[in-house]
Amino acid sequence: MRVWDWLVRLLHWGLVVCIALSWWSRHDLGPLHERTGYVVIGILVARVVWGFVGSRYARFAQFVKASGPTIAYARAVIARKAPRHIGHNPLGGWMVVALLACLGLLTFTGWLYTTDMFWVMAGSPICTSTRRGCCSD
Repeated sequence: MRVWDWLVRLLHWGLVVCIALSWWSRHDLGPLHERTGYVVIGILVARVVWGFVGSRYARFAQFVKASGPTIAYARAVIARKAPRHIGHNPLGGWMVVALLACLGLLTFTGWLYTTDMFWVMAGSPICTSTRRGCCSD
């Protein structure tokens, strides 16, 4: 039985590839690193949209549970009596939320790195390029 539809699988493996490429290009913040970051943003947006309108097991409502059932499931895991789930279990659902939030924050701060709004010191010239080290005295 296939649980995950083709779009969830595509987005999942797209994230794997983009994260690997971003890690590989981490010392050279050039076009490859930047472009993989933008692709990750696109994947995140697509996954969030698909989490509300997608197939049954792709929807957040199917696997992101309230705190009560999640804590009960965690206790059952500790007691080694956790029930089986098709798709993500309640703890896995919150892990998905944490992963998407972390990647969203990481790509947001990466994007901020290309802006001058938050990084130019008072009295220094305004930098017009998106590359680091572009401001001169």
